[in-house]
Amino acid sequence: MNALRSRVDPKDQAEKWVHFHDGILAERSKIFILGFGNGLHVDLALQFNPKINVKVLELGFDVQIPYDRFSPDRVDVLSLKKFDEEDLGPILETILKDNYSVLIFRPCWAEQQDQYMRIYAYLTCRSEEGFSAGKRILKTLHPTLNSEEAWFCLQQLVR
Repeated sequence: MNALRSRVDPKDQAEKWVHFHDGILAERSKIFILGFGNGLHVDLALQFNPKINVKVLELGFDVQIPYDRFSPDRVDVLSLKKFDEEDLGPILETILKDNYSVLIFRPCWAEQQDQYMRIYAYLTCRSEEGFSAGKRILKTLHPTLNSEEAWFCLQQLVR
């Protein structure tokens, strides 16, 4: 085996990811993806649904992310150093306000799986802190919602 060559085919991973999420990609106009990697899965998602808008969150990049090949009105790549509620609050608000579906692309998570899973739990309101933030945001966006209605809305988000 050649040490400079990966045993994993990135194109195959990206194609499998698109196939696995084809229902969501076909029916939704906005998706939020955790993990950018080489961006091939983003390319394929845009080809699969030419009307889709994508936000991607990548952790820990100090260098320029190679996303200049994407149209800025269709793809927005965000970069965070680590889990930070202050940074994630506005992202969660955008997800709730604009009705984004949150998807994960694990192949590029590497040693940061714990951080990504914590962010995923927060952005889908599955963690205690994410649920509290989501409920607070929903009450701000829709002041007439009572707690039971907010709970129902958040449950729909994580389905």
